[in-house]
Amino acid sequence: MSFLSSSQAESVLPPLQQNRVVLGCGSLSVDYLATVVAFPKPDDKIRSTSLKVESGGNTGNALTCAARLGFKSWLISKV
Repeated sequence: MSFLSSSQAESVLPPLQQNRVVLGCGSLSVDYLATVVAFPKPDDKIRSTSLKVESGGNTGNALTCAARLGFKSWLISKV
């Protein structure tokens, strides 16, 4: 398998349009990230020191990456 260098790709591939859009179809997810002082032993009950709520899921993560690369990202999902 051979890969193209960036200069080869520019000569072979058409340029991307300025208004690039990525449409994701998938479910909505939320990740709950809890910080604890130590890893709990089996059947232990411990308290977290902080809690962060972040967006997540395969579609959400892919659209976040696309947006960071400069694409306009849209999501279609059933709520």
